[in-house]
Amino acid sequence: MIYLFHKIDKEKALEYFEHAIKYAKPKSAYHTSYALLHKALIMRDLGKLGEAEKCTFEAIKISKNFSEAFYQNAQYNALLNHPEKALSMLEQAIENDVNYCEKSYNEKDFDNMRDHIIALFEKLRKREEAKVRNSLPQIKKKFKALCDIADVARKDFSLKFNDNEIYSNFKRIEKLIKRHSFRDYLEANRLIKVVTEKIQNLYTETQNEFDHQISSLKSKIKSVKSSRDRKFQKRFDALPGIWVIGILFGLGSCIASLDDYGAFFTALLMSGIIHLCAFLFLKMTEKELPVEIKGIEARISKIREISNELKSI
Repeated sequence: MIYLFHKIDKEKALEYFEHAIKYAKPKSAYHTSYALLHKALIMRDLGKLGEAEKCTFEAIKISKNFSEAFYQNAQYNALLNHPEKALSMLEQAIENDVNYCEKSYNEKDFDNMRDHIIALFEKLRKREEAKVRNSLPQIKKKFKALCDIADVARKDFSLKFNDNEIYSNFKRIEKLIKRHSFRDYLEANRLIKVVTEKIQNLYTETQNEFDHQISSLKSKIKSVKSSRDRKFQKRFDALPGIWVIGILFGLGSCIASLDDYGAFFTALLMSGIIHLCAFLFLKMTEKELPVEIKGIEARISKIREISNELKSI
């Protein structure tokens, strides 16, 4: 670098770049490619454009994402009057780094193919515009469906649903589309990816919220049923008391009627009938669901219905 840019001894600089390429190749693709680009620069200065193009192409093969290598190869191909290869390499450079779009626009090496460069910019703009036009309506449709479901859910249930940031991103995308430039469409496509991820996260959060509410309501049903079962068990446990009352009443009747056992058996029979009626009544009542549980189950059914709609979008 010192010989090339400070001492201005290109032959010596070339010698040292050859060494750099040799010793860097086994260890560093980047430094090998970097040295190759400087070797190409020297070859250009020496009037050897073909050699310069070969150096940059070798750098591309070693470092496939090295944008500067693609760009310089495009320059040499333009100077060699190979417009198709120059455009292919320039397109790759711009795809890797959009800043090469502006750089190539002001590059004198491309003056002999300026119309081709402008056509490339137009092609890239149309391609990014097509991506926006194809993907934006779909993601908007999905988002609207998600919002509609959230609006329905909000009428009956508490629901955390923050969509403000997504709306802001959509407004930003619309502004970028109106500006109608390559860079703006690139930014619009980037934002569409961001919005898509945010909508997916919102979808997942909403689904989890529904699942959480269903789980909470089921726990509430269990609690109500458990409390109700304890109450009924106490009532069933109290039923034998009817027999005790009947026996005591029968014995009292016997004593009062001078050992009239008929009164005792009558009291015993009546207590048995009362016990059976009370038992049957409790059993029938036990099977009936309380109004509270019916209401909770109705809420669960409603949430499941909305949840199924959410899964379908």
